[in-house]
Amino acid sequence: MRGAKPNGWPKYMKDKKTAAGVAYYWEPPSWARTGDNPCPVSHEALGMDYGAAVAKATRNNEIFDSWRLARRGIVQVVANRPSNLPGTIDWMVRQFQGHSKYLRRSKKTRDGYDSSLRLVCDFKLKGGARLGSRMATEVTAVVADRLYERLLQRRRTEVVDGVEVEVGPPMISAANAAMRAIRRAWNVVQRAEGNDLVPAVNPFARMELEAPDDDDETYPASIEELTAYVAAADRLGYPAHGTAAMVGYYWVQRAVDIVGRLSWTDYEPGRRIRVRHNKNNRLIWQSLADEDGTRLFPELEARLAETPQVGPLIIMHRPMRKRGGEQAPYQPYQMDTFKHISTRICAAANLPEECTFTSFRHGGLTEAGDAGGTDQELMAAGGHKTRQVLNRYTQRNNRQATALARKRFEWRQALGAGGKDAA
Repeated sequence: MRGAKPNGWPKYMKDKKTAAGVAYYWEPPSWARTGDNPCPVSHEALGMDYGAAVAKATRNNEIFDSWRLARRGIVQVVANRPSNLPGTIDWMVRQFQGHSKYLRRSKKTRDGYDSSLRLVCDFKLKGGARLGSRMATEVTAVVADRLYERLLQRRRTEVVDGVEVEVGPPMISAANAAMRAIRRAWNVVQRAEGNDLVPAVNPFARMELEAPDDDDETYPASIEELTAYVAAADRLGYPAHGTAAMVGYYWVQRAVDIVGRLSWTDYEPGRRIRVRHNKNNRLIWQSLADEDGTRLFPELEARLAETPQVGPLIIMHRPMRKRGGEQAPYQPYQMDTFKHISTRICAAANLPEECTFTSFRHGGLTEAGDAGGTDQELMAAGGHKTRQVLNRYTQRNNRQATALARKRFEWRQALGAGGKDAA
């Protein structure tokens, strides 16, 4: 296609006649391919399909124009808003949010990703530019480390006498979550898009993240605090909350798996319970009795025997009747409503201020550790996969979860017989 080019022909796109037909290429100026900061995309074969070649060349020209503006400093003027240019961190985040590895996660996990990624993209660089406006090729390991150091210095802000001030300890957990989220996004998009837009070397990989202070850890509730919570829930007219707290403590399930997913079909009295750990894609059958017939969770099973089946889920509630209206049917809890009521129950039970609904799951895991549970048993019961070497054990975990349940049962029996000192 020598001579005049048709309308819409992208700049820097070349055509070449070959034995198989006309092939297309994208070639930026030679000066853009040399120096200390070359264009992130260089020579590229675009194939023999004209429409596809135009699309690829147009994409490359957008990247080229963004890179050229950045060299002239003009990007500083427009960098205060999210960028639509391919190859930027903003663009990479949006690609990740449209990928199946993001979309198939729970809403809670997606919301956590979004919050963490906004923290990264909206981070202000010297001169006022957002990090999200920068090309991924500009983000090196040095940049990643400096970003993390700055995020570690952040504190919660409050308005005091009309002035915004920083209070409280450093937000280590938020900084760590941000690094994990952007590392995940980088890996997913790099695999999908290739090296031209997102480099193969992930600058957020192998970062040494700081451990949060002990004060940031979730408070582990004791068996006595669980008993007080259940009693207060029954007294206030929220028995489903008491049942949910017992499920969290004995079967170490997360709130989102208890409130929105635990169904009566998962439960086979005296035999087994199907325990879901959707955060880590774990699904196991937890035995409710040992090989000799000993019931391992008698307290919880007694509670479930007294719980009416008012719907498909075990944890359901009936909203309050509106004045003059009909009584609403039973329905699943909204998580915000559930947590709000749980806070009221904790206060009524005179539990420590740091005790929340999450504390019951942590209390169950603490009891498991006190009872002598091994790493494999704890990971099997809790649905964790933080140690990759143990992944094969968490796939074959019913026997380990049962062994741990037996240890916990014997531990509670010893406490009940002679007190903590005797145990």
